[in-house]
Amino acid sequence: NDHFSADFNGNGYMIKNLTINRPSEYYVGLFGVVRDAKIENLAIAGLHSHVVGRGNVGALVGYAVSSRLRNVSIAANVQGSNYVAGLAGKIGASTYVENVFVSGSVGGDRYVGGLIGRSYGSSNSSKNVISQTLSTSSVSGDSSTGGLLGYTYRTDVVNSYWAKEASGQ
Repeated sequence: NDHFSADFNGNGYMIKNLTINRPSEYYVGLFGVVRDAKIENLAIAGLHSHVVGRGNVGALVGYAVSSRLRNVSIAANVQGSNYVAGLAGKIGASTYVENVFVSGSVGGDRYVGGLIGRSYGSSNSSKNVISQTLSTSSVSGDSSTGGLLGYTYRTDVVNSYWAKEASGQ
């Protein structure tokens, strides 16, 4: 039940060459699990930015619920099995993602996306919102795979795009 529940403001700084290698672990990212948190104004980049986990894997967040992720730029290679993406492996109810850019590569088996592997809002009153995002990541997976989102349910997606040719999706 360990999770991050606070505000993190990166003040526009960049984390260079983030390397996380936990191929047998779940909830892998700069933040493993965030709940009722706000993470904003930061970048993750560098030729050696690699994040590897088993499930719920993202460069920034493994799993986010009731949180806000905004003004973030990611350039990283992310690998896992299920729920794998450039930003967040999985987001749950009432999570807002806005003004995010991701690039690099993402690979997994199931629920694989350039931005988010799986977005699941639990009801109409707790939908997720994804706004003003772009993914240019190459994405590979076996099922529920997409250039922007691997799988989405009860999620509003507004002004968000992926580079079809670059993603392969």
